[in-house]
Amino acid sequence: MLDASPQARLYSSTGALYGCDGGRRTRLGALSATRLAPATRISLFALAGRYAAIDSAQMGIDTFDSTVSIYDLASGRRVGTAPGTTPEDRAESFITVAALAVNRNGVLAWIGRRSAIGVPQPTYELHILSAGKNTLLATSTAKLAGLQLTLTAVSWADAGGVRHSAHL
Repeated sequence: MLDASPQARLYSSTGALYGCDGGRRTRLGALSATRLAPATRISLFALAGRYAAIDSAQMGIDTFDSTVSIYDLASGRRVGTAPGTTPEDRAESFITVAALAVNRNGVLAWIGRRSAIGVPQPTYELHILSAGKNTLLATSTAKLAGLQLTLTAVSWADAGGVRHSAHL
C-alpha cells in the first residue's frame, strides 16, 4: 500500500498504480516507463477521501510534458485533467510538476515548472483544478514550494520563504 485514507487506498501491482475504494479497483497508470521514448509514467500521486490525483509524465525526444488528473475512486472515473503548466511555445520544452495535493472535496492543487532551451530561467506556476476548471493562481521565475491544501484554502511559499494563501 502506498497511501490510504478512511475511504480509499493507493497501491502498486505489476508496475502500475491502482486506486481502490473497497468495492472498485481503478488502474491509474504505469509507475515506470516501459520504453525509452515516447513513454508515459506516473511521477507523483496523492490521495484524500475518495479522490486520487496523479501527475502523468510524458517523456519524448528532447521534450518532457506533464498532465495532472483527478479520479473519483468511488466511480472509477476521471473527473478532471489539466496540463502541468501553461504551454511553452519553444522547441525542446520541459514541463514538470514539482508538487501536488488533493483534498477530500476533489480539489487538486499543483506547482508546475516549465523551461526550454534558450529560456534563461524556468517559470513556476501554481494551479487549482476544481469542478473541471483549471485556475492559475500564481506565476514566478523564482521557485514556488511548500504547497498545502485544506478544504477551504491553498497556501505556498515563494523563493524568499514568504507564505501566501488563497481561498478556494
